[in-house]
Amino acid sequence: METFNYIPNTGAQVDYQPRVTVLRFGDGYEQRLSHGLNINPEAWLLEFRGLSTAQADAINAFFCRHQSVDAFRWKSPSNTDSQVVCRQWSMHHEQPDFITIQARFEQVFDLD
Repeated sequence: METFNYIPNTGAQVDYQPRVTVLRFGDGYEQRLSHGLNINPEAWLLEFRGLSTAQADAINAFFCRHQSVDAFRWKSPSNTDSQVVCRQWSMHHEQPDFITIQARFEQVFDLD
């Protein structure tokens, strides 16, 4: 499994959305049930700012190579080793050789 070694700018955001099934009953009551062992995966919104064209192309090629399917290793800003996929990213060309990439890394739980 490949490792993503690029360091994002500070100010990364992490989101949590636990996997839960909710059964709603007609009288206003509800029942909640968690799914599996790893029910609270992290999702990180990252920004890589001030990249050269070569750096931006390398990051873009990394994401394209994994095609939002293959997980890769990554160390989060909270210093946690994770397996993640990048299903969404964008590139903003602010000026020649000054590019910003925003990416969303979603934690997955795969068998190695």
